[in-house]
Amino acid sequence: MDRVEQLLKGQQGNYIFPFLWLHGEDEEILREYMEAIQNANIQAVCVESRPHPDFLGDGWWKDMDIILDEARRRRMKVWIRRLGLYASPDEAVF
Repeated sequence: MDRVEQLLKGQQGNYIFPFLWLHGEDEEILREYMEAIQNANIQAVCVESRPHPDFLGDGWWKDMDIILDEARRRRMKVWIRRLGLYASPDEAVF
C-alpha cells in the first residue's frame, strides 16, 4: 500500500522526459511548456534544438536561459540532446 500512497501524493520517480523542441518561441510560451510538462507529473525534459532558427546563437542561449531558470524554479532536470550524427550549423561541436 505504501507504493499507492506515494503515487497519490506525487512522490513517484521520474521515468520519462519528453523532447522539448525549440523553434524560437516567446519566453511566455517556453515557461508555459515547462509548467504543462510538470503538471503532467513529468520532472525532466530533453531539449531538442535543431529546429531553432538561431541555433547556438544569442537567441538560442536566451531560450536555454529561460528553460534552465524555469527548471531550477520547478526543481526539474534538463537534458540537452547530443548532436552526434546530425548536421548542425557551422559543424558546431560541444
